[in-house]
Amino acid sequence: MAYHFSIHSLSLLILLGLSTAYAEVISITDPSIEVPNSPEGIIRPKRSETMAEVKKRYGDPLSVFPTVGDPPITRWQYEKFTVVFENDKVIHSVINKP
Repeated sequence: MAYHFSIHSLSLLILLGLSTAYAEVISITDPSIEVPNSPEGIIRPKRSETMAEVKKRYGDPLSVFPTVGDPPITRWQYEKFTVVFENDKVIHSVINKP
């Protein structure tokens, strides 16, 4: 039995094979529930959040390290994670090692 594919069918199969799906986990039942963004299950600030947003959401940091460099880089340490800011925006947050 011979199969005959048109050029359109072949193109569609190639496109489907090359496509990659990306998904964000959200809570449909209660969108206020945050999904942990680390394998350790710790919710922490995300890139581009402001200092004011971080402080409002997580409270005052345990330690604020002196600002260094140009552009200014600031580091705030919380109990379970540390946040690095450039100017007033989060550029990275990492889980503290025990």
